Amino acid sequence: WGDGTTTTSASVDQASSTVAASHVYNTAGNFILTLTVKDDDGGVATDSMIVNVTSPKIKIKIAPEQQTVGVGSMFSTDIVIEAGQQSLSGVQVFMDFDPSIIQVVDADTGEPGIQILGGSAFTTEILNSVNNISGQMNYSAGNLNQSVNGGTFVLGTVTFKALVDATTTVSFSSTPPRNTFADLNGNPLDTELVDGSVMIVTGATLRVAFKFEGGGRPKPSGWQQPVDIKLTSGGQDVRSLVAVAQFDATNNLAFVDILQVASGTYAVSVTG
Repeated sequence: WGDGTTTTSASVDQASSTVAASHVYNTAGNFILTLTVKDDDGGVATDSMIVNVTSPKIKIKIAPEQQTVGVGSMFSTDIVIEAGQQSLSGVQVFMDFDPSIIQVVDADTGEPGIQILGGSAFTTEILNSVNNISGQMNYSAGNLNQSVNGGTFVLGTVTFKALVDATTTVSFSSTPPRNTFADLNGNPLDTELVDGSVMIVTGATLRVAFKFEGGGRPKPSGWQQPVDIKLTSGGQDVRSLVAVAQFDATNNLAFVDILQVASGTYAVSVTG
């Protein structure tokens, strides 16, 4: 097959004088395929041809590609790998962002520095670092002894905090030494990069009103209770915060005002 492997048997059709066999190449390139045929009388015939093997393009993208969020809110972006049928041994990703507009929120406060949340597709995390001064994120992961069998998966999740009213991009670097690509057994694969954009707006004030479960004595107006609030939109966490709920005895409701919420439809959960 030209890549160091040999098949010793094949399907022979005497009527059409054809030989059929199959092989999977692990890397792209030009290979010299050699066919050797032996008959029962000891006759031997050999022929060769060049086989050009191309690898499918791997897509590395930001998801969602576009977001609108409010000033002061936290939002998440996934680094998604679309590999199709192509096996992968690893992926290295280098991202750039404007730290005066957005900054990465540390996913592991128990470790020094700032990290993103790595996915589960690969067994070994090789690099995970963020610099909120230069606006750079560096992440790579892979498998040492086996490959991932293609498909679509999340390599990692980056949570940002929006600082000011602006439109900005989250982009992949393709310039060495910060070159974003996927590989198979150390061989880079053809890769397409899809960047993301974020519109940050000075939003409205969202009042969340709710009733506390359970009994107990009636609460007077002005009574306060710390609560945890989470806003989600389209399955994505938009903002999480700890707030102090104020009780309004007139309506028998507690409420929290959340400032600078971007326009949209949200699901709200309150615990406390």
